[in-house]
Amino acid sequence: MTELEELTTVLAAAGPAHHAAYIETDGYDPEWPLWYANHVAADVRRILERPDLTVSRLVWAFVEADRSHRSEAPDVPWPRFYAERFATEL
Repeated sequence: MTELEELTTVLAAAGPAHHAAYIETDGYDPEWPLWYANHVAADVRRILERPDLTVSRLVWAFVEADRSHRSEAPDVPWPRFYAERFATEL
């Protein structure tokens, strides 16, 4: 599996996990970037071979990827779009 495929898989799995964690609010979480960053940090560090990657940096990456995804490629599945950004920008 390629780095991009691994990242996409990790991010895709995080979506349902987040929704399950916030089932009482039907997935609504205004702090979602923080939840996702904490949830995937270990896997992203491993995949990108970046043990120095901080959760704070990942939060920023999630926020930026979300903004870019909405404006540049809303038809692309978000896990793939974010994975591509993370692979090149982290």
